Amino acid sequence: MKRIPVKFQGMSLMPMKQTKAHYLVKTGKAKFRYDRKLNLWYLKLLVEPSGFATQEITLGIDPGSTFDGFSILSKKYHHLNVELIQRPKKGKNSIKSFRFSNRTSKKLVPSVKADIDFRKWLITKLSNYYPITLIRVEDVKFNHYRDLVGNNRLSGVARGKSFSHVEVGKTYFYKWLIDSGYTLESTEGFKTKEARVRYLGWDTKSKDKGE
Repeated sequence: MKRIPVKFQGMSLMPMKQTKAHYLVKTGKAKFRYDRKLNLWYLKLLVEPSGFATQEITLGIDPGSTFDGFSILSKKYHHLNVELIQRPKKGKNSIKSFRFSNRTSKKLVPSVKADIDFRKWLITKLSNYYPITLIRVEDVKFNHYRDLVGNNRLSGVARGKSFSHVEVGKTYFYKWLIDSGYTLESTEGFKTKEARVRYLGWDTKSKDKGE
């Protein structure tokens, strides 16, 4: 049964079953509210809850050069999936149009900074509704040498260039997460692939991220 986020006086509490949420609204103890930017309904408690204890809630993040995937889970429930589209692959607003490789400054290029700021905004918004304690990120790594000397040299150059931009902001992003008080864990991509095969029977991840 679906759970709905719960807030009381600005605090995010454990999500509750919809049946209980509807009962609290019916008895005048809560109201439903809607966050337009997240397209998310939540429950605003009007009375003090029976307790403030929360279970561990994990935010999983799969960062990419074009798309980011976000999932919120507790031990027994999968609460939310969000796809964050950083830039379209084609057109005047594409990654290619906005990213440059001729900069020598140690500062983040504007497009990479914009991507990270978008992630920070979304994480902050989600934390307003879910008591997130742990963030697990799929670590971004790319073997540039292997692709440059391998058989797919040209495709390797293109893919490696995109991944370079993702790698640039990784340290900056990780530092922000830790400074913000989250517990951070990273998982290498091959381990998440192994998990998909182990639990689902095959690797469900498409090579075309646009799918």
